[in-house]
Amino acid sequence: MSSFGLYGQQRETAEFQGQTPITESKKKVLSRRSQLEIRMDMLKVIKDGAEKPTQIMYKANLSWVALQTHLTQMIERGLLKWISEGTRKRYELTLKGSSVMYAYQKILEEVGEEEGVDFTAF
Repeated sequence: MSSFGLYGQQRETAEFQGQTPITESKKKVLSRRSQLEIRMDMLKVIKDGAEKPTQIMYKANLSWVALQTHLTQMIERGLLKWISEGTRKRYELTLKGSSVMYAYQKILEEVGEEEGVDFTAF
């Protein structure tokens, strides 16, 4: 199948250029994370030992602005607490944050998702 681009130039679609069409499983890999997935990733990396903002940012694959936005909202909702150490901050999960992570994992297990968080340490 061919299509015409600007200026009448003929171009082929990916299907006919020998490229593999994007399947549903590849779409999931290419799609962006939801706000929930981002926050669960943040909770997981904090649970796994990242406590400083830069560590959380890199391990959860976030920009600085996105990290700050999510940290503020998660503290306001009681999922995290911050501890001041001089001029630095570190973050810890609250009991509510741990409970939310546990509930999220159970939901993933029930709907058949395999990439959930390991809660054997709880």
